[in-house]
Amino acid sequence: MERQCLQFLTENQYPISRCIDGILLFLPLEGKLDIDSISKARAVSNNFILINDVEMYKIRENGTSLMVYIASDWFEELGFNFFDYKYSINLIQSTNDIKRAMLNLAAGYLNNSLTNSQFEKWMQDITLIIAKEAKISTSLVYQHLTYSEYGKFGEILEYIFKHLNNKLTLSALSENLYISKSNISGQFYNKLGIGVKTYVDSIRIANSMRYLIGCNNTLEEISEQSGFSNGASYSKKFKAYMGMSPNDYRNLDKRDKYGRLKTKHNKGFNYHHLNDLIKDKRLACYKTSDIKIDNEPPETYRPCCNVIQIHSVAELRKLFLEDFTFYKKEAMGRIIFYCLVDFDLLVNKFTEEEKRTVIYSILKNRLTVAFKIHSKEELTLHMEYKWPLVKEVLDSNEHIDRATVKGFTYIFDTTTMDLKSIYRNIIWIQNYKSNLDFGIDVTSLFNQPELFKILEPQIKRINFKYYFIDNASLEPPYLIHDSEQILTKQLMNFTKLKEIMNRFDIDDQSCYLLNLENRLLSNDKVAEIMDSPPILMEMLKETWNHFGGIGLDLFQQTEGNEHLYLYDKNAFRSSLNTLLQRFLELKDIKLKDYGYYLVAHQKDKITIYIYDWRVLEGESIDKSAEPARLTMDTQNNVINDSHLIYSESFDGNQGNINHIVPSSLRDKYKWSNQLIRKIEQFNQPQFEIFEHNFSESALEFKLSYNGVRIMHIFNKGNVDNFNN
Repeated sequence: MERQCLQFLTENQYPISRCIDGILLFLPLEGKLDIDSISKARAVSNNFILINDVEMYKIRENGTSLMVYIASDWFEELGFNFFDYKYSINLIQSTNDIKRAMLNLAAGYLNNSLTNSQFEKWMQDITLIIAKEAKISTSLVYQHLTYSEYGKFGEILEYIFKHLNNKLTLSALSENLYISKSNISGQFYNKLGIGVKTYVDSIRIANSMRYLIGCNNTLEEISEQSGFSNGASYSKKFKAYMGMSPNDYRNLDKRDKYGRLKTKHNKGFNYHHLNDLIKDKRLACYKTSDIKIDNEPPETYRPCCNVIQIHSVAELRKLFLEDFTFYKKEAMGRIIFYCLVDFDLLVNKFTEEEKRTVIYSILKNRLTVAFKIHSKEELTLHMEYKWPLVKEVLDSNEHIDRATVKGFTYIFDTTTMDLKSIYRNIIWIQNYKSNLDFGIDVTSLFNQPELFKILEPQIKRINFKYYFIDNASLEPPYLIHDSEQILTKQLMNFTKLKEIMNRFDIDDQSCYLLNLENRLLSNDKVAEIMDSPPILMEMLKETWNHFGGIGLDLFQQTEGNEHLYLYDKNAFRSSLNTLLQRFLELKDIKLKDYGYYLVAHQKDKITIYIYDWRVLEGESIDKSAEPARLTMDTQNNVINDSHLIYSESFDGNQGNINHIVPSSLRDKYKWSNQLIRKIEQFNQPQFEIFEHNFSESALEFKLSYNGVRIMHIFNKGNVDNFNN
């Protein structure tokens, strides 16, 4: 029985095409499948790839793959408004269920045993999973759509996307974009392998399906809504592209619609070999757990040093002089406290005894404190007032090991001091203090890369230990290209920053990215990025991947753009604070990154950090979403038999102060440290302790929506390291 929506792909490559009136699923059966699309390039061997309606794609590399086309009618008949959404594989939990259904369809089709009821059931199974788990509002997707990876060509594509209802001839594009016609035409053939007219017509035809399938509009109305000059022109181009008239297509049964790929060489396939491939894939689907713990070597990155910014005398006082709980022990060697307060304020606002207490705390706990230096006069103040006190504290406290003291660092500001004066000041201070570290705020130089290039030899000669980059002060085309752009998408697009760092041979582990912006989630007027542990987890992971560390505010700053912080302005702990503390507990353990979970192998236990990937795609909250059901298993007998497991979970509710005490109430009253501590006894992640035998079965558990779950699996009989 022939099914138009199924196709086995055996060619190595396929020409560029566009998905129209539905979605396409590609599952590799043998070898790797590599597909390029406008949104991104994807290469898989064990998972499937989803191509959305209207999306243009090209298969660059293929072994043997299965393609399943699901027309919009399948969604509409099940009660879903197909054209109001796009669909992301990153949101799908039931990937194995989809793969099993695809393979069942393929096996039945190949063996000529696929009945109508089986076909209907498996297609509906796939459609239901995608409609329920993978949907993102089309308006949200288009809000964050970017063609930046295409460079200048991306500007042409973006202009076309925004002006589909306007005249889009080669001449019109040339006139509006100030690019020659031959240049535009050449870029289309070089990048996509098609002409401008074909590209524009195909996207307009794809967009017209919303009005052709879901409405009773006339062809004249549809042509106007889709950017065609008239109904006759629309009908002619539709038939040329789709092989039938719009009205014939409108009356087509969903089972007869197809998204077949054209190929110059109809190579065919070996039925027996395909059957064997499908059997192997089906077996693998039933054996696969969501989380696999193995003994592969970890990635090169680890939880890095982080910069915590102190903005006021009150913050410094709270940190060192008041009964304020902060992880000073874990901070040793892992945190740089960056004091942004004018030093003359520090001199005048603290008593002599308070100054000694602050310095004693810094030296005793072997903390690193950095000061931002704007001028020679400021540096002179440090020499005159701070260092005599440091010597006095060391002399009167012989139990402080001078050899292990971290002490103080100076970060020079390139907006107020040139490199020559910075160099002279470093030489001057080193005549008095030989064990100091120095850094430089290079944000202004990143905004002037040509000047950066000129100054490169001088910067390398000085050999700074730290390079600070203030995201809030960067100019396009760096991280804050668009304030509405999704944070996690920004974090994965460090291209421009990395280009500069590589060009000037700056070690990325010496660079620290400060002041990532906190803002509302895409579809919410109350919930912020700070209310989403998975987004914060991804932010920490990606920043550590590319830099030596991340800069956070110790306390929430309410003036100007708000950045990510550890405590709100009333000193209540944030979710980010809890997450960072859990990572600091790892000390120097390296992490293995598996996408939405991280694994740390330690001496006495294995720690797994799992976070809900569904929130990341659009940085939006689905309040009707259910917890994800996951399984965890091991490979190569990394762990077996029974083990004690300590698990803690936090999400938008658990461990989130906004759920316990609303911000409006926190701002209304003054809260003592004692009362804050009492409230935070209840504002904790949900935890449980249990035992599981991995030799008998995989561990099954739930992951809260918008949640993070941390599991510590202790070595048999060993819980000595329970709190570390």
